[in-house]
Amino acid sequence: NNPEDWVSATDFGAQPANPQYGFFDATDAIQAAFNSGKKCVYFGQIGDNNTAYCIYRDIIIPPTVELITGFNLSKFNFFNGSKFIVDESHSAPLFIERAKGIQIENNSMRTLVLRSLEASTYQNTMSNTNGKVFLEDWVNRFNPQFPVQLWARHFNTEVQPEDEVNIENPGGKYWILGLKTEGRANIIRCTQGGLTEVLGGLIYPSSSFSGTVQAAFVVQDACLSTVGLTMTSYVGNGWYGIAVDETQAGQSYQLPSDSIWANSAYNFSFYKTGGDCNNLTPVQDLDLEENINNWKPVVYPNPTNDFFQINASIPWARAVLKNNVGQTMRSFIPGSMLRVSGLEQGLLFLELYGANNARILVTRLVKI
Repeated sequence: NNPEDWVSATDFGAQPANPQYGFFDATDAIQAAFNSGKKCVYFGQIGDNNTAYCIYRDIIIPPTVELITGFNLSKFNFFNGSKFIVDESHSAPLFIERAKGIQIENNSMRTLVLRSLEASTYQNTMSNTNGKVFLEDWVNRFNPQFPVQLWARHFNTEVQPEDEVNIENPGGKYWILGLKTEGRANIIRCTQGGLTEVLGGLIYPSSSFSGTVQAAFVVQDACLSTVGLTMTSYVGNGWYGIAVDETQAGQSYQLPSDSIWANSAYNFSFYKTGGDCNNLTPVQDLDLEENINNWKPVVYPNPTNDFFQINASIPWARAVLKNNVGQTMRSFIPGSMLRVSGLEQGLLFLELYGANNARILVTRLVKI
């Protein structure tokens, strides 16, 4: 609340523009505002002719920034695949709010709070497997590449193509309070030991499906529970043919939609996937000792000051060495030279990944 903590991106020269009428690159000005040391950076300008802050290269958000707000006025256009990138962790969460079109990549363990954002995207990297994300009034899909813990409310996602996914949970923990959808894509795909809970929502396809086999929810060796979902549609063939397509340990089961959504507006009162979900542990929460005992890996020599070998009872496609704060130090593929020379002495964690990019093993390796 201290005005001294606030700074306007305009003070550094950032202004919205429309590339159709005149080129203006706001990248350097916005980066300078973020680098100013102020906790709160705001974007308060809006112009005519569909103007937006145009960004052409990646912009790094330093840990000093705790709030980025557009005051419900600002729109962003990111070109050349550029993004706002969070590379450093911080004990204070980062709030990004009240804007349209923001592209975010989190390469850190920092907690992100994303609220009142439209047409924005979130992605993460391997170093962020335990990251926490809070969504509020989020209008777009949510498809992280790696596991996160997600708390979401007022979640509106409208993905149309049937071969895409609104919400992807690859081994994380998701709690969603109030979900609304439009379109024909899978609503949620939960895999790799992920846990997803949805409390209340409206499934509103609003367009016709190509057939009758599209699934609303897809679960593969994971857990999903839903409470109080309603589906409404006012177009011909405008409903999912399958409510849940579930596979557990190689056994598949499909719940037809007409058994719960018989007409145009019926409640999907409660659903819980099979198996013992209370004891299903997501990927990122695997206990190291328990994981070692289950898979009985052999990493030798251990400790080591240079070379090491992996002799596991299961095939692996990729190995990652991380330090004790989750930073990736090195990555390997089968047949490559496995070395720790040049790294600092201490405890490392070796993670093995299978061909489907699922983490299958974690063990310790000591660099001496």
